[in-house]
Amino acid sequence: MSIDVKGEVLFGIHPVSLALRANKRKFYQLFIKENRKCKEEGKRIIEQAEKLNVPVVTVTKNDLDKLSGSRPNQGICMDVSGLPVSVASTSICWTEIKSRWRYPVWLMPYNVQDPMNFGAILRTSFFLGVDRVLTPEKNSCRLSPVVSKASSGSLEVMEGLARLREERDIVEILQNWKEAGGQVVGASTDRSARIPMTPLQDLAVNAPVFIVVGEFILS
Repeated sequence: MSIDVKGEVLFGIHPVSLALRANKRKFYQLFIKENRKCKEEGKRIIEQAEKLNVPVVTVTKNDLDKLSGSRPNQGICMDVSGLPVSVASTSICWTEIKSRWRYPVWLMPYNVQDPMNFGAILRTSFFLGVDRVLTPEKNSCRLSPVVSKASSGSLEVMEGLARLREERDIVEILQNWKEAGGQVVGASTDRSARIPMTPLQDLAVNAPVFIVVGEFILS
């Protein structure tokens, strides 16, 4: 069977189900394994797709494996558009810090190229309630279906996700964060680093926190 893919292919129950629930993407086709014994989650996905007028197509296991690049797909794939992600304004930290009733926590994965690691970071951020995740366009993994799968679908429903276009935007937003009263925190195993070091167990969140993970030099 020849399958014409218009966009990119999400695969797995959680990415597909949460993408349909969030309804941020365009949906072209839902692919279901033929003779698949649908459990409750599978039935819900089909119902979600039908409510959104997404064509549901039954295909073979081999077809699904091709669509998912031989990655575990749980018998479900979906042809979708790319995820729309807004561009972050470098001045956004001023308004968000001042309008929050509690100290916000932001995260920037910098130069994290592995999609499995990137997805795990997003999954953990979503679970722990990180307020915003900023992803640099030039030094970061693409927000691909593999990232969505590794995030257990968290990528699809994160409301605080935004892009930073230029390297200078990163520097500016970190400067604005500190000027607005926040602290910028990075991780290092180098005890000889020239900047002040605090053991993780001694870190107190007594101000808005901007966490930088990856290969970024804090100064």
